[in-house]
Amino acid sequence: TPKGADWGWGATCALDVSYALVQFTALEWIRALSTSVVGRPLTTRENALVGFAVGVITSVATEPLDVVKTRLMGQRSRRPAAAAQAAQQQRQQQQ
Repeated sequence: TPKGADWGWGATCALDVSYALVQFTALEWIRALSTSVVGRPLTTRENALVGFAVGVITSVATEPLDVVKTRLMGQRSRRPAAAAQAAQQQRQQQQ
């Protein structure tokens, strides 16, 4: 069983890495596509719209990993603390 302050650390890292990969890939792809369509550098408003689209795409793509991470962390909080578990085992051994 994993031990430590954050039981869902691996899932958190997987979510963060996958989020960054999707985000930067989508950003570069949409920015390049938008620039080629308009034929000039994007304005501030257009860049904001690209950023909005990238945020939506990234959130939708990585939501399943976020659910897994949240469930893993929730499982940990429902388990008895190590001290309580050790005390329970000690009581059982004394009986």
